[in-house]
Amino acid sequence: MNRRTFLTVLGSGGAGVTIGSLGLARLLPPGKNPNRKAPLHERTALSTCGGCSAGCSVVLRIVDDRLVGIRGNPKCPLAGGGLCARGASEVEAFYDPDRLVGPVRQTGERGGDAWGRLTWDEALDALARRLAEIRKGGRQGRVGVVLGPGRGVVEATAEAFVRTLGSSHVYRSSGVRDEASTAAAALTLGWSEECAYDLAQTDYLLSFGAPVLEGWLSPAWVAATFGQARARKEHRLRFVQVESRLSPTAMRADQWIAVNPGTETMFALGIASAIVRERLVDRDFLERTPHGFEAWTDSSGARRQGFSDLLNNTYTPTAVSAATGVPIVTLIAVAREFARAHAPLALGERLAGSAGAFGLAAVQSLNALRGRIGAAGGVVRQMGVPVSPLSAPASAPAPASPFAPAHGASVWSALADEPPTREPPFDLLFLSDGAALSGLAPDDPAWKALSRVPHIVSFATGLDLSTRIADVVLPATTRFEQWNDVVPPPATGLATLALSRPALPRLADGRDTVQVFLDLAKRLGPSLTLALPFANTEAVIRHRLRGLAAVRRGMPYSTSFQREWASQMAAGGWWLSPASSPEKLFALILESGGWLDPVVAPTERDRIEYRFAPKLHLTNARAEGFPYPEPWTTSKVSPALAPDRLWLIPFAAGGLVGCGTPNRPTLLQLAGAHVEGAFRPWAEFNPADAKRLGLREGGLAEIASDAGRIIVSVRHYPGIPEGAVAVAMGPAGVGGGRWSRSWSDGASRLLGAQRGAVIGCRLAAGIAVQVTPATRGPA
Repeated sequence: MNRRTFLTVLGSGGAGVTIGSLGLARLLPPGKNPNRKAPLHERTALSTCGGCSAGCSVVLRIVDDRLVGIRGNPKCPLAGGGLCARGASEVEAFYDPDRLVGPVRQTGERGGDAWGRLTWDEALDALARRLAEIRKGGRQGRVGVVLGPGRGVVEATAEAFVRTLGSSHVYRSSGVRDEASTAAAALTLGWSEECAYDLAQTDYLLSFGAPVLEGWLSPAWVAATFGQARARKEHRLRFVQVESRLSPTAMRADQWIAVNPGTETMFALGIASAIVRERLVDRDFLERTPHGFEAWTDSSGARRQGFSDLLNNTYTPTAVSAATGVPIVTLIAVAREFARAHAPLALGERLAGSAGAFGLAAVQSLNALRGRIGAAGGVVRQMGVPVSPLSAPASAPAPASPFAPAHGASVWSALADEPPTREPPFDLLFLSDGAALSGLAPDDPAWKALSRVPHIVSFATGLDLSTRIADVVLPATTRFEQWNDVVPPPATGLATLALSRPALPRLADGRDTVQVFLDLAKRLGPSLTLALPFANTEAVIRHRLRGLAAVRRGMPYSTSFQREWASQMAAGGWWLSPASSPEKLFALILESGGWLDPVVAPTERDRIEYRFAPKLHLTNARAEGFPYPEPWTTSKVSPALAPDRLWLIPFAAGGLVGCGTPNRPTLLQLAGAHVEGAFRPWAEFNPADAKRLGLREGGLAEIASDAGRIIVSVRHYPGIPEGAVAVAMGPAGVGGGRWSRSWSDGASRLLGAQRGAVIGCRLAAGIAVQVTPATRGPA
């Protein structure tokens, strides 16, 4: 369908602004054989999954230019031909009835359903005028952008655009990582990005509440790697899950250790104490990274307690056993197993709330004590993809926004302490989509701060959380309809880049986000066009990928045999160029689906300086001298709770983690399959607590904390300890979609503004909630 035909159809659609209101049948491209007298025209095309930031390469099945199926690309080194549930649901996202058919603006109050259609020229001209006024007033430092967690062409272009304007306010949503993962890596290792994990060579995985098999990191890669590690005959993977709730991940573990709610981090430090007491530490590694292990003196001359003293004085096995409810014999046994394994690895990242920077650092200390940082099968620093940077000439210094984020902070944590009397934190803010605001609720201080921003632009493909607060929506095309390259954030240890061209005709009048920024740059004059001198998205990608031809490593996606052969060659110092020119290399990468370096980042144990006591200075937070604070325990908060109060255990519902629209019936149905919970928030109660509180299975309950209250469906589940309630977080970016809107905000509304030290992040432990039966439905 060409643009003229599309606008004709759109004009006859009345006030409809979505596929559902306009009528999907009127937007679908005509079939090749409408009378079906000849065979259907079927083809396949390579593309990139948009379900999360992992960037898996996929193969689309297309019949008469209509998407009918999706499967994994066998050459993709991440999924190896596999596909997670979220990837499979991309077909539903493509035909989402609440997908916008073109640019729209709010004609009423924010959060309402009053939308007016715009042409692209009208929308871009108005936005360019507003940006020009901001620059003329010298306030370009008050323009911000919130991006997804990837490092691909969309993120690179948006960042180049905003920084060339003169603003430093570039934020990234956490996606499938713990909010504090970047800050924890900076505190303990001095790294600027999150850690990656060499799960393929791990033989003992010790997880402290990490949802390893529920959408964490790259779901398809984790599932494939986990399965391969379990099938090994030598050094077969043993998996131990430590958490208070019997989660789907815990169900698949070799051993589930049920701790008291919120004491996972304390249990990790108890294991560390046992390893130190029994002298099972890696002495070679500790001698090279001594800072903070023994008592030390900070820059002011103050004497600080060493990490070993903290373990010996506070986290004794006896004290930890009493606080966590785990027998001492179990704690000691796990400590010995971890210390004596061939390639152990400890994980502590959460997706429902955060363990906090110091909580993650406490778990990371186990890897440090055993020398598992920079080692095969342990924590590694992922090599970057050597793409050519986009030129961004230095602009004149501009006044900064009235707040400054800490290292790795999300826009939520940066705005959490904004007083309501201060002027709006931005003059203009770009949002990638609803996932950029994942976990926010209208009662949050950050949401209220965002509500005061005079102009917000969203690139959401359909109605979601960002459209509830945006003034204008410039809907992006899906990855299946555009040129794109995707560089996943550090996670797997493999440096990869997925590449694809448009595989389907545009279903709606969307425009890829890169092209939007290029069009704005042309409207704003020479400084922007010098930074982004590209005609279209394909030109930007070709420029970026020229960097791959300039390095002596890497190869297009290929078979596992070819990757292994290349790895062996690289180990011997050999590398053969796969193409004779950058243009031919680009064609090979496009034909295969992506580029990778088959060699995991080399081990660098000899060059790592691990910090048991943080030395790094962060904006808005002085980390030097911070001891590892004691994790929350029930005895420290309250010796006993009132009969109608329970400890909150927030959790991420599997399949709903990621980016893009959550308005997918299949995922909503699968989210709570083990308790038959779907399409709305639910809470899991131990049957004894449910009986005591008068909560019937399938009924409704009101759960209230100091931050807010929600109505949930009641599910009886013996996998929850007595005295606690587990509440599902809402899908990322839940908002105006017809299926996802009934989710409301889930546990995120109960967490409120409780923040971690050093970096603001939403902590998930130590929250007591009041529970009462309810008669009305979810708000």
